[in-house]
Amino acid sequence: MKRIVCTLAVTLVALFTFTISASAASPQDKCIRKLERFSKELKKNAPEYTEEDWTAAMDYFEQLSNDIKQYTYDEEELRQIGKLKGRCIGIFARRSLSRGASEINSFMQQLGGFLEGFLETTAPKSDDEDYE
Repeated sequence: MKRIVCTLAVTLVALFTFTISASAASPQDKCIRKLERFSKELKKNAPEYTEEDWTAAMDYFEQLSNDIKQYTYDEEELRQIGKLKGRCIGIFARRSLSRGASEINSFMQQLGGFLEGFLETTAPKSDDEDYE
């Protein structure tokens, strides 16, 4: 009987400890952990992202940012949040810059062709040239 009571007491203490530790994470901590996981996943998988993945990632980042705004944080937590957000925004910016660079290159090529065609039609006509 003594052994059963002892086993029951140990089990209850273990269960109580587990319950306290499981619920000890505050909503603020959960938000920070989600942002941390997201920043790691974004850094790891960004090179393979499709347009749909980027859209989903930006939407999720916005959702996380809104969730974070609901709570108050101490200075250390705010610094950590800022660092994690900075990583994410840096990855988003790098993607936008590389995408923008290719669009600018395409535009410059088109502009060069446009100017060439435009100048052909506005240049003085020589006797042997025929414009249609």
